[in-house]
Amino acid sequence: IKSNNNLSLQARTYIMGDAIAENYWEGEDQVDLAVNYHSDDEFVEEGEDSGAEGAEPVVDDKTSKKRKKFEALKEKKKAKLSELANEEKDGNGKATKGKQKRPKAFTVEEQIDLIESCRPGNIRNQDNLNFEDSDFVFPDLEEGSVTKSEKGKKICPFVRALSANLEGYKKTLLNNNAPKDDFGCPVLLVLCSSAIRATQIIKSISAKLIKCKIAKLFAKHFKVEEQMEMLSKEYYPIALGTPNRVSKLIELGALSLRRTAMVLVDVTPDSKSFTILTLNEVKNDFYKLLYTQVLPEKSHLKIALIRDQI
Repeated sequence: IKSNNNLSLQARTYIMGDAIAENYWEGEDQVDLAVNYHSDDEFVEEGEDSGAEGAEPVVDDKTSKKRKKFEALKEKKKAKLSELANEEKDGNGKATKGKQKRPKAFTVEEQIDLIESCRPGNIRNQDNLNFEDSDFVFPDLEEGSVTKSEKGKKICPFVRALSANLEGYKKTLLNNNAPKDDFGCPVLLVLCSSAIRATQIIKSISAKLIKCKIAKLFAKHFKVEEQMEMLSKEYYPIALGTPNRVSKLIELGALSLRRTAMVLVDVTPDSKSFTILTLNEVKNDFYKLLYTQVLPEKSHLKIALIRDQI
C-alpha cells in the first residue's frame, strides 16, 4: 500500500484496516515483535539486512551447493543432448536418426603394425616365418557393404567380417553333415581377452547365426576335460575362446586349425582400455598362440583384427 510519509502512525494503521490502540507501540517488548518499517513504504521481515541498497538475499552454504550442483547437471544434460544431435547428422548435415554407428575397421597395414608394435620381446618367430600382407584381410564393415535386410539393425562385426571374406559362409557354418574327422576343426576361430568378453561375442554372433553351434573354449565354469569331450562328440563350426585355453586344447590334440578359414582377433578395449594385445595376463599367451600355432597354418587361413562398438 502506497502512503504519504507525513501521515501519522494512527492514520496509517486505519488505512491498512487495523484499528489498534495508540499506546500499543509504547512498550519495548511490543516493539521487538513488530516489523521494521521503512520510509519507502516497504515492509521487511526482522532479521533481513535493510542497509545497503540492492543487497542480495542471504543464502546458506547448503542451499548454495545444491543450486550449483543442479546447474552443473543441467549444463551436462544440455551438452549431452547437443552431442547426440550432432551424431544424428552426417557430413551433409542430413539427419541420420536410426542408423547404427559402424565400428571402424583396421586396414591390413594397421593390423600388422599393431601386432608388431605390441609383441613382447620374449616372443620370436618360429622357423623364420613372418606375417605378410596377404595373411590379413580387411573386415568390410563400412556403411556401403550393409545389405538392405541389415539396415537399421544391430550389426555384428564378426559375422560381417566373415561374410565379406568367406563366400557361402552360412552354408559352411550350418553344415550338419560334417564327417567325424572334422570334429574339433572349426571353420572360424575367434580369440578374445576374457570369459566375460567371450559371452558378449557369443550373444552377438548367435543373434545373427541362430542355428550355428559355437564351442565355448574358456576357463570359467568349463574344465579342459569337459571341453575335450565336447569337441570329440559333436561338430562345432565356430570356436570362441581365450588364448590360453585354445592353445592348451590344440596341444592336447582336441582342437585343430587344419580346416580353419579365418581367425578373428577381438581387440575391443575393456573398461581400463586394455586389449588382448596389451593386457599383461593375456598378451603372452596370445602371441605364443599366434606365432607357434596360427602362423604355421597361414597357407589356408586369414587373420583379421576386429574392434567392436560396445
